[in-house]
Amino acid sequence: MLLASSLAGYFHWELLLAAIFGFVGSCAFLGALFLGFLGEQAAARIRPGFEKLDLRPKGQPATTRLSPSKICVFVMLGAALAVIFQFPYGTQFAYLQALIVGVAWPTLIGQIMRQAESEKILGLADQVQNPAGSPTSAPVKQPAVNVPT
Repeated sequence: MLLASSLAGYFHWELLLAAIFGFVGSCAFLGALFLGFLGEQAAARIRPGFEKLDLRPKGQPATTRLSPSKICVFVMLGAALAVIFQFPYGTQFAYLQALIVGVAWPTLIGQIMRQAESEKILGLADQVQNPAGSPTSAPVKQPAVNVPT
């Protein structure tokens, strides 16, 4: 009892719970994928990322099988990202958020990467339009047009 009360100030249960919920969410995604609930098109696009080529001796065809290490990395990343998203909430456990992050973390990462890429492209476009050293032109004010009613 004394040990548990002394550890209470150092251990944050909500981070452990976020990791568990993120892990369960990632497992749920993989279960839906492998059981066919996401549809054949999604499975055909996503499942090869979890397979590894099993090379056979000469004369036998190569086969593919699921890679336990890739599956383990996937669910561990889901758990880790759920913990990271839990940090801003402090001691208040956001269980639904942790579960959703576990399920949808590849989509979240993809959106963040696309946003960063689009900001970089917009920055380059701005540099092309206004090269360094040239004065930027102020927007020209157009006179208001009175439309008779």
